[in-house]
Amino acid sequence: DINPNNAETARNLAEAELVAALWAAGRGRSPAAAFAATRRHAARALALDADSAAAYLTLSKGARFEAEWRLARGEDPAATVRPGLDACDRALAIDAEQHESRAIAGTLHLLLARAAADPGRRTELARQAAAELAAAFAADATLERPYAASRAEADRLATQSP
Repeated sequence: DINPNNAETARNLAEAELVAALWAAGRGRSPAAAFAATRRHAARALALDADSAAAYLTLSKGARFEAEWRLARGEDPAATVRPGLDACDRALAIDAEQHESRAIAGTLHLLLARAAADPGRRTELARQAAAELAAAFAADATLERPYAASRAEADRLATQSP
């Protein structure tokens, strides 16, 4: 039986909803309900265990993918990115070895850079993204492969003159 009062169960449900969101988006369907369920289950996990770096990581992953989806639809991703960045900060405050949170923060800053209308702001955000991704890669080389495209784009945008 599934224990609804178990933080790990709630986090796993959040991860499952995130997979459902990605599946829906990949098939041209709206992932909005699954993203909302991801947030709801992650919040439940955190209500049960406020010191769960893994739950904050799940929350930040959800924010990353939802922000990418919103940006692809021509929407401003900022309202989704900010809670994601907060989740990254909380995960790292709990567990300084949670290096994927740093990579996700870099990717979230990259999404803000993509959406920035002001060229100077775009460059600034891209530099921040590149620095966060570089720090994540330096701390954990296994992050290079899944985040290589984000790093390459951040580096490219960071070197463009405003």
